Amino acid sequence: MKFSAAFTVLLASASYCTAFAPNSSLPKAKTLLSASNDLFVDKTDIHSSVSDYYGKTLSKSSDLKTNACMTSHSANPTVTSCIKQVHPAVIAKYYGCGFCTPDILEGMTVLDLGCGAGRDVYIASQLVGPNGRVIGVDMTTEQLDTAREYQEYHKEKFGYDNVEFHQGLIEKL
Repeated sequence: MKFSAAFTVLLASASYCTAFAPNSSLPKAKTLLSASNDLFVDKTDIHSSVSDYYGKTLSKSSDLKTNACMTSHSANPTVTSCIKQVHPAVIAKYYGCGFCTPDILEGMTVLDLGCGAGRDVYIASQLVGPNGRVIGVDMTTEQLDTAREYQEYHKEKFGYDNVEFHQGLIEKL
């Protein structure tokens, strides 16, 4: 199967995921709070709490306070090979829930929402190759500092630089 253009989005949080069926007669699920329902949610406090947890409380994967994102299976051999090329400091700060992508990524653009320290960005970088592009977005300064600190390392390791990191809130994109 050949794709003329493709765009893949990696999501760090299942709370932002919805099933997409373009021709479905089913009502679309509401995934974000509306303005009228925001009365009971202090988003500033939530963002601050999440940012503090991932930026200050956690310094390595073993600091996680839950096993909610632990996967019970091994990655496929291609992804396993890519993981081995990612700097150990980036791997040590991986707090995600696995790496899900289509089988064909060569030359494509991947957007990783909630990219953290960049592990999945650097895996995807290898899978899309020098003609592809990977964009990581996260709200946590400390995580992005790690991702950016090792960008030059990965550029030298892979022989190309096809990644960029941006700080931002997923719901503001």
